[in-house]
Amino acid sequence: MACSKADDSLEGELTCPVCLDIFRDPHLLSCGHNFCLQCVQELKKQEGVLKCPECRKKHGSNPQLQKNFKLANISEDYRRRSKSPKHPTAVLCDSCLERNVAVKTCLKCEVSMCSEHLKPHLERPAYRDHTLVVPMANIRKRKCPDHDETFKYYCLDERVYLCNACTVEGNHAGHNVKTMTNVMKDLQVTLQAQIRKADKKESKIEKSLSGCNEFEQEMTNILEGGEQTIEKLREVLMEKLDEFLSRARECFLSQCQDMTNEMNKNQSKVIEDKKQIAETKDRIDSLLKENDPFQFIEEYNRKGKIISKILQRPLFEPDFDSLEDPKIAEKIEPMFEEFQSISEKCAKDIICDFDCFNEDSEEEEEEEEVEEDEDDEDDNDESDDYDEENEEDVDSSASSDEDLMHYLAAINLINS
Repeated sequence: MACSKADDSLEGELTCPVCLDIFRDPHLLSCGHNFCLQCVQELKKQEGVLKCPECRKKHGSNPQLQKNFKLANISEDYRRRSKSPKHPTAVLCDSCLERNVAVKTCLKCEVSMCSEHLKPHLERPAYRDHTLVVPMANIRKRKCPDHDETFKYYCLDERVYLCNACTVEGNHAGHNVKTMTNVMKDLQVTLQAQIRKADKKESKIEKSLSGCNEFEQEMTNILEGGEQTIEKLREVLMEKLDEFLSRARECFLSQCQDMTNEMNKNQSKVIEDKKQIAETKDRIDSLLKENDPFQFIEEYNRKGKIISKILQRPLFEPDFDSLEDPKIAEKIEPMFEEFQSISEKCAKDIICDFDCFNEDSEEEEEEEEVEEDEDDEDDNDESDDYDEENEEDVDSSASSDEDLMHYLAAINLINS
């Protein structure tokens, strides 16, 4: 949407002299000039004390600022209305009646031109010394507000742009002032050095990422191998455990069978004693039933000694204390010790066969760290972290035997 001359005049009144853009949160100084609050804060930060860019009046280090609410509302309303639906942020050609989009701005002519009206600047020698830049909505950004001249120099001490008059009349005597072209070249050299530094760091990052990927793959292999090792260890230990339990069961059953046989023999002897006592009682009962004294005496003389002898004979008493005899425990204990020794040996052999850390790779990593230290001294902290990681790996490998002993102790507790 084309802007009228009235709009151009209004835009100039609503433009901040510092940022050369429409006011944003404008504040009023005591000298009567308005500036964006952020621009005022930046000027104060750069110079220590606030000096009005318009009248050069000093306002001290802590000036009293008052927001211009009316100007803020007008600026915000103009910003909303000035946006073109077709080209919201485009710079329009100053020579076109239809106001086509500009492709270049001439700082000397102070006009923006489309591709058609730019041709004379590109073809005629008279425009050879004219400076063409990207399209600018407000050329005042490139001109000195004090002398109305195009910026050509840059003060490195105060970090401000200067025109020809500023270098002569300004307060930059003794400052490090260069042309903007030379400053650009110097900054380009600095950026090239930073690019090389960034490339070097990017190379290190890629190397680190490659190392992380290799480490991740190695850890995956370690986990897979570890799972297989643990499964193999479980099978071996379960086989040894089943063998030990089978032998212990056979020993227990054999001992119980021996004790049962012994108890059967004792029971036979007790039954025999019971039978003899019953027969003796029958003899005594038959003798007591005899009523003839002569016959009673004859029978007593004949059977009395036998009865007396049988009754005086001691009865067989079985030894029930043998049930508490620790013979079974004495037989099983050496078998358990043998099982424990074999299990520990098998576990150690299987774990030792699983070598998850390659000593050669560790040496290569140490050599790579030495090379990185020679390239960049700032990487010393990374090498210290690497040493700490190695110490943790040693501690973890040293604790593997303790884990094994805890595992075997758990098996012993289950068996007991």
